[in-house]
Amino acid sequence: MRFLFKLVRPTIFLLTLFAFLLLIISIYLVFNDGVAKRNRILGIMHLAGVREELDLLERAKTPKSFMDSEQLIMFLFNNADGNKQLQNSFTMCLTSLFSKASNPQALHFYIAGDVESYYIAKTVIQSIAKKIGIHNQIMVSYQNISQLEDNVLDTIHTVRQQISSGKEHRFSSPLFYLSIILHKVMPHNVSQIILLDVDLVIASDISKLFSLFNNFDQEQAIGIARENQPVYQTTLWEYRKNNPKTRVGEPPPKGLTGFNSGVVLFDLQKLRASSKYNSFLTEERMNALVQKYKFQGHLGDQDFYTLLSFDYEELFYILPCGWNRQLCQWWKHNGLGEKFDLYYNCSGVIHIWHGNCETSLLNYTTF
Repeated sequence: MRFLFKLVRPTIFLLTLFAFLLLIISIYLVFNDGVAKRNRILGIMHLAGVREELDLLERAKTPKSFMDSEQLIMFLFNNADGNKQLQNSFTMCLTSLFSKASNPQALHFYIAGDVESYYIAKTVIQSIAKKIGIHNQIMVSYQNISQLEDNVLDTIHTVRQQISSGKEHRFSSPLFYLSIILHKVMPHNVSQIILLDVDLVIASDISKLFSLFNNFDQEQAIGIARENQPVYQTTLWEYRKNNPKTRVGEPPPKGLTGFNSGVVLFDLQKLRASSKYNSFLTEERMNALVQKYKFQGHLGDQDFYTLLSFDYEELFYILPCGWNRQLCQWWKHNGLGEKFDLYYNCSGVIHIWHGNCETSLLNYTTF
């Protein structure tokens, strides 16, 4: 009897210990079920992103004429998970774009940002395309900003360090400088791409925007609209004070107003071949330009294009203001109201409404 008691006591102890461990594991699984599901979803999305990226690279091996038949559009779309305002803006932009597109099957979307945002963007695009029966014909590719090659990130860091004011702001992320090195990132037989902000309403056939590449002369490699506010008149106050007859910061049509990068056309072949352009992706040349104009920016890639245009206008094709009709009127109410309309006026047909400064676009929808 004593022998049985000695045998049973450790058995009970082990069973009790086992039951306690099971309880702990059950509690852990319950509380971490959401995290586990999320990680599984992220894993799936990551694989989807890699698959799309590899697919684009694979397609780059196909004949050049095939790629030329596509209309490649890039969006910078980041931190969209949980950001309903950003998601709604993107949905409005894509809905308007599809509603006016004469050849939507030719569209190829390239999303740059984090993997969760890519998944959201792809879902929106495919949902809209499904409504018109072409969701199986729309290509969506992905560029994870955190997976760029070191030399590309180094170039972005160099430029950003030179032209940025140094203070953290909305456009501090390397993502907002990605466009300046697209010719290094995209496959070599991709010759044209258009970058669009998400806070746009497209009021015309996007094919008409692509047709403007035909207006570029031999040196023009970037198509971009003027900034519709006196932003750079203020930013360049010191240079303008020392050079009172300068065109820099002056309003159109004769002034070097500066640019807005809400809509940008890139001729990637010309950018790859341009020693002039690529020389300013170095610290020495960029720093010399910054020092010359006493420049400290806070608007990402458009600061780079603006600064470069002061000395090298020939690189830029000026888009008609109707292709990037900016609605922001911040400077009208903050010190430059008397000169505001010289920059803001835009006559002619409006093809794209740009709700910058979080301006509502609800009154400009036509779909």
